[in-house]
This record gives sequence, structure tokens and C-alpha cells, in this order.
Amino acid sequence: MTPAIIQDVAYIAYLVETKAPDGPYFEAAIIHHTDCGSCLLADEELRHGFSQRTGYDEQMLAALPALDPPVTVRADVERLLSDSRISPRITVSGHRARHDDRRATVTEGANRGPIAMNDTPKVPLQTL
Repeated sequence: MTPAIIQDVAYIAYLVETKAPDGPYFEAAIIHHTDCGSCLLADEELRHGFSQRTGYDEQMLAALPALDPPVTVRADVERLLSDSRISPRITVSGHRARHDDRRATVTEGANRGPIAMNDTPKVPLQTL
């Protein structure tokens, strides 16, 4: 989860609170999946080259790979929920998706409150 994502969620929640105080509010759904391109940032040489080209901080990039989706999605949900800039009126949920044969299955995840993850299939998605 990047600072830009936290800023965007905080801003959208602020807009809803100020422009439509009666709601409806929204859910920020965080989805991490297997076979994610972010995992390539675990390669030090690739990460260093990307950092050199773009100016992005290499340590920040090292924190991005979703190498273990059940763990990384939980951490991102916790990061968003614990940020004081995020409105308590929105719902935050975390989900993980498993990719098999060009299909992804999103599984039930965590939401605001106690974080509980399980593997119950929720929605099948077609991948591109």
C-alpha cells in the first residue's frame, strides 16, 4: 500500500462526508493475488534499475511485492484501518485471489473490525 493510495481513499471519504453526509459510504476492497507482477520487485537488480530510472525510493519499492497474499493483504488492511486520515465511516475489506488457468477466484477476506481471513470462494473473475 502506497501513501498515494491512502491519500486517495482519505480524499474520497472526505468528499463523501462533506458533499453527501448522509451517505451512502463505500467499501475500499484490497485484493492481492497470486502471480502478481509486484513480485518482480523482489528481484534486487530489477528493483534497483527501476528505482534509478524513476527516482522511486528503493526501500519503498522493496515493501511492495505481494509475495504471500494472505499476509500482505492483511497488512494492507491493517495499514489502512490504522491510518487516522481514513474515515471510520467507510468499510475496508481485504481479499485474496488465486489464479488457475487464466481464471481468478476471489476469496472472502477481512473487513473493518476483527480481521479474519478464510478460503471460501466468493466471486469467480475472468483475467485478461
